[in-house]
Amino acid sequence: MGHHPRATIINLPQQSEAAPRLIGYVSISTLCELLDASEATIRDWVKLGYLPRPRRIPSGTLRWKWAEIEKKLDG
Repeated sequence: MGHHPRATIINLPQQSEAAPRLIGYVSISTLCELLDASEATIRDWVKLGYLPRPRRIPSGTLRWKWAEIEKKLDG
């Protein structure tokens, strides 16, 4: 087969080490992933007081403050 006359080698920049992203507020789907639980379980844990209640952010959606989740889980 051999060398293709239009072949071009592209040097891609190396990926830099990015600082880890801090978690602020999370949706229920993100919370489910982080805690490995279903939405029904998350809602049950809120009702039982195992997790704090979510907050309504200016866009109107419900979000949990991650620092409060960590505090509740640690305490």
